[in-house]
Amino acid sequence: VNDVISGAYVCSVFEGCSSVKKIEFEEGISKIPKSLFKRCEWLKSISIPDSVTSIESKAFYECGALETICFENSDNINTISDEAFRGTAITEINIPSTAYFGNYVFADCSNLDTAYLPKTWIRLMQGTFYNCKELKTVVLPEKLQELRQEAFRGCVNLQAIDFPDTLC
Repeated sequence: VNDVISGAYVCSVFEGCSSVKKIEFEEGISKIPKSLFKRCEWLKSISIPDSVTSIESKAFYECGALETICFENSDNINTISDEAFRGTAITEINIPSTAYFGNYVFADCSNLDTAYLPKTWIRLMQGTFYNCKELKTVVLPEKLQELRQEAFRGCVNLQAIDFPDTLC
């Protein structure tokens, strides 16, 4: 099933749907509600249009087959809330430069090996990469001033972190 999502939805509408494999949101949607696709075990890819400004908590939580997240224009996203992509199968992510970034957003993404952090970030939130077992290298933004607890806890293959002078 390939679905194009349009209109307004409330939280948890598609939670646990096992037939959803690919999602393309229709242009004009401004937010992806809380737990909208939570535990959709066969969802493999999503395309987020540039009209989306907010991804609410647990929107794609434990979508264990989700490998691809395509942001059409990540500059418009100002909020990615707690655990939005926790437990997905993504291998690489280019994180949008958001105004608000929640806790544990990419926690338990056991296949994640590469993450590109926004240059404008001053804080890495709690548990951002918690238990990302394949994460190998991270270059922290030059403006980073704070690393919150458990940001890299359980990242057993982490080989290098480039710390900016602002943290020393």
